[in-house]
Amino acid sequence: MIDAELLEELGRRVDAGAIVPFSAEDGALVEGLSFASRPLTRETYKDAWKSFVEELGVEHLGWPVHFGVAVWYWGHEMLLHAAAVFEHIHRDVRRGYDRIEEVAGYQADYLPEMLKLHAEMSDREKVSQLFGRLEELYEDGHLALSEYSDGLLAAIGTTEESRITAEHSLLHSATRTICDLRELLDSERRAKEVLKAEVDAGVPFKDACTNAEEDLRTRYAISFPTFCTQTQQFLVGASGFSMGTDRALRSGSRWPS
Repeated sequence: MIDAELLEELGRRVDAGAIVPFSAEDGALVEGLSFASRPLTRETYKDAWKSFVEELGVEHLGWPVHFGVAVWYWGHEMLLHAAAVFEHIHRDVRRGYDRIEEVAGYQADYLPEMLKLHAEMSDREKVSQLFGRLEELYEDGHLALSEYSDGLLAAIGTTEESRITAEHSLLHSATRTICDLRELLDSERRAKEVLKAEVDAGVPFKDACTNAEEDLRTRYAISFPTFCTQTQQFLVGASGFSMGTDRALRSGSRWPS
């Protein structure tokens, strides 16, 4: 099949339920495209895919087809070819800003992957542009915290900070904020586990931790005080759970796994 037929067939398969990343069978259609043989540079890639589909007369294909092609190229280490397709998607979606809710939904699907691709390419300027939009999607409730934080960390990874101290770096502050949010979620989960543990084992967790800390400070009188406060808390918590488990087993109660 020629290029236009390959893309038309991909379009039919996507309409019939093909998902991204493409299966080996669908990927074979992408592999057959002559676009892979086009030499691309950082200066020329942005319009390459747009020109390609215009030459073929297949501009009508929906963005999920282009998204699948972009992901396939990325997965096969053809970064500039993938970036060219992502660029076409991004421009096409931006033209629909009059349908803002629909656009936000589309961008929440592809933008995190597009950002990570450009981070892998160390394209700091593009990453900065994309992260600005990613942040808007997160603030407007279209993006999950995990996807936003992954985008933030990818953006940080492409930024040179050699002349900025960690204490005064906005990026480091943002990183700490994300880590704090994740820790808060983990803390809420642990709190629920503690409540269930106390009911199952009949052991107040704070008492178990008090006993555990006394035991640790006695057994490891030299090394334990040298650990930072957070490490000490983690060790005490783990030991408290362990003590609770032992007591639950001896009493025949069940400590949650």
